[in-house]
Amino acid sequence: MNNSLQNAINEKLLTFYKNGPSSLIETYKYVLTAKGKRIRPMLTILTSKSIYGNYDKSFIPALCIEILHNFTLVHDDIMDNDSIRHGKQTVHKKWNDAHAILSGDMLLAVSLQKLIETNPSNRVLNSFMNGLLAVCEGQALDKEFETSKLVTKEKYLYMIEKKTAHLIAMSLEIGGLTYNCSKKTAKNLFNFGILIGKAFQIQDDLLEIMSSSDNMKKTLESDIILEKKTYPIILCREIDNNKINKILNQKNKDIKNIIKNLREFITINKVDKIIDNYIEDMYTEAYKLFKKIKFKNSKILIEFTNKIKNRTM
Repeated sequence: MNNSLQNAINEKLLTFYKNGPSSLIETYKYVLTAKGKRIRPMLTILTSKSIYGNYDKSFIPALCIEILHNFTLVHDDIMDNDSIRHGKQTVHKKWNDAHAILSGDMLLAVSLQKLIETNPSNRVLNSFMNGLLAVCEGQALDKEFETSKLVTKEKYLYMIEKKTAHLIAMSLEIGGLTYNCSKKTAKNLFNFGILIGKAFQIQDDLLEIMSSSDNMKKTLESDIILEKKTYPIILCREIDNNKINKILNQKNKDIKNIIKNLREFITINKVDKIIDNYIEDMYTEAYKLFKKIKFKNSKILIEFTNKIKNRTM
């Protein structure tokens, strides 16, 4: 089911913006044909399917969430000066910053336009707009952290809750809200999403150090260049702050050597194991919430969230 659903998502996405300036149409196709995982729309659709037995009402809103997500990526790549996204040149590298800003704005407008065309309830619209605001606030905090000498785990977790986890939580919530689910169900879906969303980002932070640009299909060096306070770096600093300063502040900023030394530090001090255990704990908490929701058949949603949990790229 998942492969056919992803194909249906990809096909329908390309129909949403066909009339406009040729430069924007070209960029829309370029962004939406990239090999993204489609995690967010899949979560929306599978939530509806698992609880209500179908997803007719949530299919278009799910696609709007995916377009919103891509809007955030286009602008995020400009701010971080990333060169690769989903295995392709980022929009601002292929064209220029001005074109990328305009293209991001277009993606946001299309996501809102198509959502409104579905005549959404106030609950769906509020959820969508809250998600948009949260991701902007999360990105603002992430940028502020670049110039902060100390970022605690608590501050970091609050930042990723807004920047990453909220859109994942919103995706699940809207899967229920499109069918007018109860407030209790919406809350449990949202909180479930917050937990797996934070786990997703922490896992991503670790993979960006321990994996490779080819596997991840995106630029990995920018976090180090911008001195991002990611979860693995925060844990490493707790163990030996002086050592991490020496690694990150090497002369000439030899990125390959910095990553090599970070990997060695993480492996020796078992930081990767600490993170794996923390992710496992979050999923355990998430599935406690999952059990409070009445499903017709939760198997497909469980299988998909397990794929997210066990990903290696």
